[in-house]
Amino acid sequence: MLKKLSYLNLGMAVAYYVMFLTNGSVYVVAWILSVALLNGLVLRSLQEELPFNWIHYLLCIVNLCFVGFLSIGLVHIVKSSITYDYFGNSWFYILLTSVFILSIVVHFILIFLNWRH
Repeated sequence: MLKKLSYLNLGMAVAYYVMFLTNGSVYVVAWILSVALLNGLVLRSLQEELPFNWIHYLLCIVNLCFVGFLSIGLVHIVKSSITYDYFGNSWFYILLTSVFILSIVVHFILIFLNWRH
């Protein structure tokens, strides 16, 4: 499950990187790259059967900060869409962001559970 979720997160990170590359700030791009880096490290650890170390957990904390940023942005998009009664392009962004947030949070939980056992 952790391996499949890592591949999903890598794909979502690439999609977000393409979306935010031209009109995103440096912080957003850095957060997206941290998601890709964590998932790459998790895949390497799983393939080589290495234990997770402090860098994995540090990147998990950074990714949870990114989840907070995405959640705030998602709330603002939904509020604006409701206020102006316009959901044309918003549904795609809402769906993509919700899946990305959920996958990062579940990934964090699975890494934490792997560490605990």
